[in-house]
Amino acid sequence: MYGPQMTTIVGGTQMRCVYVGSNATLSGFTITNGQTKSYGDVIKEQSGGGVWCETSGVVSNCIISGNWAGYGGGGGAYGGTFYNCTFTNNTGPLGGGVRSGILWNCTLAP
Repeated sequence: MYGPQMTTIVGGTQMRCVYVGSNATLSGFTITNGQTKSYGDVIKEQSGGGVWCETSGVVSNCIISGNWAGYGGGGGAYGGTFYNCTFTNNTGPLGGGVRSGILWNCTLAP
């Protein structure tokens, strides 16, 4: 068995879980406990506690849960395009689930 039920990426104190670069794809993970820095650039360092994507980055079939962006946007994720992802229990002052991302067939829950 493969997929987000079996594979987890865990962040840490002021540590984002995943950076998805230009034209890169991330698929089939649970992404949890990511946190942004509380200082530095609002977009690059204080946004996207779970995932931070370049504009052409793609995330699919992931569970993004329990992440935090303290001062920026997107506790769960910032930027990129998301397919078939579930966002739950993410917090941030400028968008708890996702900020500046494109969502296709995704679920957003408190």
